[in-house]
Amino acid sequence: MLHGRPLPLTPAGSVEINHAASLFESEEGNVAERFAALGAMSNAYTNHTATTYLFSTSERFQEALELLLRFVQQPYFTEESVRKEQGIIGQELRMYLDDPRVAVFQNLMEALYHEHPVRVEIGGTVESIERISVDDLYLCHRTFYSPSNMVFFATGDVDPAGVFDAVHRLVPSERSGPVERLRPKEPEAVRSELVRRAMPVGVPLIDIGFKDDPARENPLQREIEMEILLDWLVGSSSGIYQTLYAEGLVSEHFRASYFSGHDFAASVRGGPTPDPDRLLARLLALLGERCRAGLARDAVERERGEGGSPFAWHAVSIPMCQSPARVASRHRAPRRATVRSGRPAVRQAAARHATG
Repeated sequence: MLHGRPLPLTPAGSVEINHAASLFESEEGNVAERFAALGAMSNAYTNHTATTYLFSTSERFQEALELLLRFVQQPYFTEESVRKEQGIIGQELRMYLDDPRVAVFQNLMEALYHEHPVRVEIGGTVESIERISVDDLYLCHRTFYSPSNMVFFATGDVDPAGVFDAVHRLVPSERSGPVERLRPKEPEAVRSELVRRAMPVGVPLIDIGFKDDPARENPLQREIEMEILLDWLVGSSSGIYQTLYAEGLVSEHFRASYFSGHDFAASVRGGPTPDPDRLLARLLALLGERCRAGLARDAVERERGEGGSPFAWHAVSIPMCQSPARVASRHRAPRRATVRSGRPAVRQAAARHATG
């Protein structure tokens, strides 16, 4: 909402086209080429929480800085530029979503979340990209590209006074007012316990996610604590990892990380494995044992952190290398899974889904 009024919903992928079109087009010409002429390398990216524009340079910093501040706030979209980016991003999406590593993570987000927009692919779909109009992009820019919704960073051997002067001169005062983000109520439980997808991979991939409550205060501290906890639980020197490695269920490519924003959070672990079902069962059993045993003081001190396990719910996404027929034959009836934590154990029945 803006000024208390609801805004129309723009198609998924609007932000992706917005930053792509903004980076490469302006009334004065191609922005990337203008950065290159200053000896600067420029780029932009969008993740689940922000769109970032950046440059790096060893010379003519002040000129590149002023170019960055100007073009980010002066959108230039035409029907031709939007059609061009629709084609480029549509092609990239097809390639991106055909990557098994991307597919398994996206399936995991859709399995973990019922309503939260983090479950929506950042780039949208080929179909949603094609529905984006010039008006949609200008609406996104007017709504979100305002000073109260921006953060600016500068690092390196720069003149602080010059940086502050450029920002004060070139960044306008608030023009659209604060944006109120309306989030749907997200249930605590996961949406689907397990998702399977048949893909042409040499070794099956698995991502296992544990839905967490987002930290309302000091989220950076929570993220650091969780990364330390995950390293202690399933890092390469942990007892759980060593057990799974000895059983041939994981390799050095098995990873764990904490994925969070201001109103979502999950811990994710996964990688290639010859037997996803056995890995899932063994990992849950080992985590349950570890959570019941609690944290040893020496382990806490060694990892330079503290806290308890927040794992209460889990979801799994697996693209299998077997044929579609074999994947379908592995479909089983609903089962119950229990993951114990510092909170009361949660029992949840969920169906297994096979595709192909």
